[in-house]
Amino acid sequence: MEYRMIDANLNRLGEGLRVIEDFCRFGLNDTALSARIKRLRHDAGALRRVFPPEVLDRRDSAGDVGRIRVKEPMQRADRLAILGASFGRVQEAIRVLEEVAKLDRPQAAAQAKAMRYEAYELERMVVPLFDRAEKAARLKGLYLILTDPVVGYEKLAEIAVAQKVGAIQLRAKRMDGGPLLELARRVREITRGSQTLFFINDRPDIAQLVEADGVHLGQTDLSVTDARAIVGGRMLIGKSTHNRKQLAAALKEKPDYVGIGPVFETGSKADHAPVLGIEKASAMLRAARGIPAVAVGGINDRNLIDLFGAGFNCYALIAAVCGAADPKKEIRKFMRKQK
Repeated sequence: MEYRMIDANLNRLGEGLRVIEDFCRFGLNDTALSARIKRLRHDAGALRRVFPPEVLDRRDSAGDVGRIRVKEPMQRADRLAILGASFGRVQEAIRVLEEVAKLDRPQAAAQAKAMRYEAYELERMVVPLFDRAEKAARLKGLYLILTDPVVGYEKLAEIAVAQKVGAIQLRAKRMDGGPLLELARRVREITRGSQTLFFINDRPDIAQLVEADGVHLGQTDLSVTDARAIVGGRMLIGKSTHNRKQLAAALKEKPDYVGIGPVFETGSKADHAPVLGIEKASAMLRAARGIPAVAVGGINDRNLIDLFGAGFNCYALIAAVCGAADPKKEIRKFMRKQK
């Protein structure tokens, strides 16, 4: 009996680790995490060699009653479900091997225990990272920054959600903390469960309190590291950049996405940085090394095609929509052009 248990769980362990490693390698492009998981997979190989070769001889896949009676699901809800199932498989397999090894191989049991705790730690690190990467990949098309909208914040948020805008950001710099928190809570309820990601500008504390999808930081705000200490591991953090030097510094902080701009002349911000122009903005996009980037500044329905031609697939609007008496019409106009 023990030999068949050992064989089945060694197989589960190796299969689960391979899935996790490939997710980190190809999904996160994370060298350090991929290497760490690869070491755990090598430890699993070493654990296999602790057990006698007769383990393989006792394999009976065709006669396994578990295989006959239990039908595994052939569809997962999403990639996070695949990752979660793989970590569960790994941890359960190691626990079985650890317990069986306690019968006559105490050193192998201790080795398995150490592997189990490493798997727990890796899950703590990998799952939030992948969750954020999946959300950041949704940053495509219109990213609407709500700043003093003519129709009001809540009304514009409702319109944006109804039009399936990819993301909205609440930006109310002149509003005190208390009223801003209450407004953020109302906008969060409008966006909750929708296809529209909800970001708070500047304030990770408020983003955390309302359970926003993300917080966006400017050059004079908290660092990504400090904001991460407030919002935790699952919330997206974006960082504004206005030149190559700022972009390079931002990438070291490891934001989930960056803002690049102003690409064109804009009157939305009184203290805006020098205009980049399409060529410099495009160069910054390439220098972003593949992380999502949002173009911002002076974007209108005439220069939008230039942005797409430069490689951007996500763009921010402020005045073009917030200043419109009929924002639904403006949103539709832009969204038709991005298809």
